[in-house]
Amino acid sequence: MIIFTYYGGMEAVIWVEVVQLAIYICGAIAAAVVILNQVEGGMPSVLQIGQQFDKFDLFDFTLDFTKTYTFWAGLVGGCFLTMSTHGTDQYLVQRYLCTNKPSRASLALLSSGAVVLGQFIGFLFIGVLLFAFYAPHTAAEYANAGVVNSGIPATFPFTGGDKVFPDFITKHMPSGLSGLVVAAIFAAALSSSLNSIAATFVNDLYKPFKATADDKHFLRVSHWLTLVFGIVQIAVALTVMKQNRSALDQALSIASLFNGPVLGVFLVGAFIKRANQTSALVGMSVSILLMLYLKFFTPIAWTWYVLIGSLTTLSVAWLASLIVSRDVRD
Repeated sequence: MIIFTYYGGMEAVIWVEVVQLAIYICGAIAAAVVILNQVEGGMPSVLQIGQQFDKFDLFDFTLDFTKTYTFWAGLVGGCFLTMSTHGTDQYLVQRYLCTNKPSRASLALLSSGAVVLGQFIGFLFIGVLLFAFYAPHTAAEYANAGVVNSGIPATFPFTGGDKVFPDFITKHMPSGLSGLVVAAIFAAALSSSLNSIAATFVNDLYKPFKATADDKHFLRVSHWLTLVFGIVQIAVALTVMKQNRSALDQALSIASLFNGPVLGVFLVGAFIKRANQTSALVGMSVSILLMLYLKFFTPIAWTWYVLIGSLTTLSVAWLASLIVSRDVRD
């Protein structure tokens, strides 16, 4: 990822992601077909096992801020999370800006909602297929591998959900198809954020202090930043993978810590006309401190982080705008 981003820039990132999407979708379809064919009893058995262990229960209407996946967390918290990722995150906004017409950027933004929904439904169903495949297996089959039984169901031989799919790929998927699915997993992991990080750093933090430099200088700096942030991402990944939690859950929880304050700054610019840069920075700083406190000292679920962080930024910036005098020319 570092190499193709370093040499190809944004154009390489976009075209590589087009190829990755094709591999990703094909790998998922192939995996679903293979798993279904290996489940004893086929689709009726999958549906029966899924219903038996509540795998098709979609909504939990409990209003509990410590539970990660509830209806209210998805509706309210998910709304703010999507606003932050699709509306303010340079990772996605940079891709909109690469289109040649505003209408195409709008189409990409709106259609991504349908694509993401279909993708999540598909992979959640693959999870049900895997559950149905492994449920009849006894833990004794995996004793030699040192796998500890989780007890849900009593014969299910894994302690974490992220371990199931790799086990199926390596032990039960035919050669050739297993390579395609592994390629699909790598494709999902290789969506590069390095170019957007480097571009943000250069334009927002570095260029104001080097206003007289030429484009060649900024390109060289962005190359070095790509390398640096690529190494940082590897270090973070190696640290996070040691924890016994879902990779997706960890990634979203970390991103939500800062997506809220960033979204809050955009909301300040949109709704508080009297606020200036100082007010916005004060609001964001207070919000970041609050989010770190919530993360490390409270049981509040990460699905509420963006909502809390953005509203905190908005509220504090509004109060600060009443105190800090504002130059009309700002």
